[in-house]
Parts: sequence; structure tokens; C-alpha cells
Amino acid sequence: MKANKRIMLLAALVVSSFVANAQSEQWKAYLDISKQLRADMTPCEKMELYAQMDSLFDGYIPVRQQEMNYMEAALQCGDTATFKRLAFRVVRWKGWNPLVFYYVDQYKFLKDCDWWPELDSIQQAIHGKKDYSYAETLHQMAQEDQSARRAFHNQSLTTAEEDSLSRRMHEVDSANVAKLKRLIDTLGFPTWERVCSYGSHDAWLIAQHAPMQYQYE
Repeated sequence: MKANKRIMLLAALVVSSFVANAQSEQWKAYLDISKQLRADMTPCEKMELYAQMDSLFDGYIPVRQQEMNYMEAALQCGDTATFKRLAFRVVRWKGWNPLVFYYVDQYKFLKDCDWWPELDSIQQAIHGKKDYSYAETLHQMAQEDQSARRAFHNQSLTTAEEDSLSRRMHEVDSANVAKLKRLIDTLGFPTWERVCSYGSHDAWLIAQHAPMQYQYE
């Protein structure tokens, strides 16, 4: 009996090792394909590479941005069937923001598709608990954060102007941090499930410009 258990354990270790190596090989192949992507490639050329990535993981690219890039390349290439398949796939992602399909110009045509009601019902059912007002507030705060910093890109600033912009940046940071504290206290932590990946990213952008003590908190 003990011998059988040892054999079973050894077999399990061999199988797990094989699976780990297979996953590693998949990942290596994925990275190799990613390196072939170039900015000067046509959308259809990019699609061929994204399709290869897709096939490596049985129809799921592990990096979500690549999935979005694949969908956009399909749209630009005129491959409606692939675009539709990917559109239904991405709306099931926990970090998906339905506002993208509503307000981004290149996707507005979706509302005229006969399959839009089905697509929209899925994304609304899955993401109906999100607080988009909270996300929009965080986005506005992040925009103010970045605007205060972009002002420093002007290479011809005088010392006095730099000092003024620095004071303005600290004022924005202080106001944003105070507001973020109130939002978290009243509405809860801005998780992906609550405010989408975009809102969560904006919240961290604000927090990383807060005093270190608050970042630890």
C-alpha cells in the first residue's frame, strides 16, 4: 500500500512538473511573438500575431491589454467576426469599463449592431454594481494631478514661474489627498470591482503623490 502511494505521489510530481514546464514554454512562446510586434505593422499583420498568442492559451491572451489590442486590430482590419468574438470576451473581464463602448468614438457604431443589446446586457449584468460616479470623480482628480505636472514641461520657465507651479502642484496634491480620504471613508476602497481598473489606477495615481504615511495607510 505504501509503495502504491509512493508511485502515485511520484506520478503526481511528474505530471505537475510537466504542466509547469508546458506553461513556461507557452509563456516563452508568447513573449517571442510579442517581440515581433512593431509600430509600423498594418492592423492585419498585427492580427496574425495576436491570433498566434490567442491560440497558445486556447483562446485567451493572458495580458489583457494585448486582448484589447487584438480587438482593435480586428476592427481596423475589417474582421467583423473576430471583433465581435473579442468584444463579447472582454466585457466579461472584471476590470472592464462599459463606458468605453458607450463613449469612445471608434466603438460608438456598436449601438447600431443587431447584437449590441445582447452584448450590453452582459456587461451591465456583470458590472452593474460598479459606481461610475465614483470612478468619474477619481478621473477628474487624476486629470488635475497630471495637469499640474505637465505645466513643468515648458523648458523656458523662469525660477519664479517654477516656484509658482510647484506651489500649485502641492495645493492640488493636498486637496486631492484630502478628497480621496473622504471618498474612501464614505464610499469604500476603490477596487477594480467597484470603480473598474481605470478608477483604481486613478486612485493610486493620487495616493502616490500623498505623504508617505498616507501611502502606508
